[in-house]
Amino acid sequence: MKVWQVMQKNPLVITPDTNFSQAWDLLFQKHKHSLPVVDKKNKLVGIVAIEDVVKQLYPSYSDTLEEFLQESTFDDLEDKIDDIKYKKVEKFMNKLVVCTFKDDPALKALSKMVVKRVRQLPVIDYDETLLGIVSKRDIFDKLFRSKKS
Repeated sequence: MKVWQVMQKNPLVITPDTNFSQAWDLLFQKHKHSLPVVDKKNKLVGIVAIEDVVKQLYPSYSDTLEEFLQESTFDDLEDKIDDIKYKKVEKFMNKLVVCTFKDDPALKALSKMVVKRVRQLPVIDYDETLLGIVSKRDIFDKLFRSKKS
């Protein structure tokens, strides 16, 4: 079984100019774990995961420890939201994207997801054009449905 046989075609995508607030809305309202970031030619240029968005809101461990020791509150986080809601995705997206090719075996893609601890992978062709998304669920659903037949 190949990736193209199980992938989701026409995935929801964003561009580098998408702002933080828009990315947040799409991730949470559409129940996505990550969103591929593409340029005008649909070339994959990055990815934004829920964790990347959350990291923009929450302080680092050292900041948290410092605040805790100073007995400060998280009220500053609310102010931080106003500061970052128009921040462009290109400023916090992951540019090194783990992805798979449409002709790769689906189990190879699954193996990448397990090793890299991700839930889904962008599917690209050899010129890095985004073709779809494949998730662990897509692969397992196809494997178990085909075994029942």
